[in-house]
Amino acid sequence: MIGGGAGHIADMIARIKANEALRMSKRKGYDWAKKYYLVATGGRKIPYHEEPEHDLTAIREKIRKYKRSENIKNWIALGISIVIMVGIIYGLYWAYTSF
Repeated sequence: MIGGGAGHIADMIARIKANEALRMSKRKGYDWAKKYYLVATGGRKIPYHEEPEHDLTAIREKIRKYKRSENIKNWIALGISIVIMVGIIYGLYWAYTSF
């Protein structure tokens, strides 16, 4: 049986190429986690596994607070947008029905 493992080797090569393409692509996979980590640590780029445990809990707490404030800002912006849109729709409805 000549070349019995050729399919497996081709599959391994294809997986290596696919993984490298994922690594090099500009997808948004974990960019959000990296952003929150950099905000919580003040821009330090220390690998996650080298942090002491008590420092990690402080970083997690900072990330939670930052995400909460960001979510509140997003909800406020959404509420203001809805109010403005309802006002515009009501104004247009009132303008066209008054004729």
